[in-house]
Amino acid sequence: MARRNGHATKLNASYKALQEDLASVVQDIENMASSGKDLGLEKAKAQIGDIQDQIDQLLVEAGRKTEDATDEVRRVVASNPVASLSAAFALGIATASFLRR
Repeated sequence: MARRNGHATKLNASYKALQEDLASVVQDIENMASSGKDLGLEKAKAQIGDIQDQIDQLLVEAGRKTEDATDEVRRVVASNPVASLSAAFALGIATASFLRR
């Protein structure tokens, strides 16, 4: 659980960094539009490319973490099949009860 929270914290920090980078790009584009100059266009394109690369890296990292979490669930279920089956049964009962109302 602590491992997942650590991953979530890192992912959240990366997300905030992306938001800041995107805000910077938007500000640069607004500045270009107000000044009418094309000089910053290449800089804006480079920043957009950097942001796209960061998003791609985040998606790859999220995919790996999802696979890790799936593997962990499989390991726990395999090592505790009776408890896992009991938990699934209880969840099914609770869901059915909830859906009836």
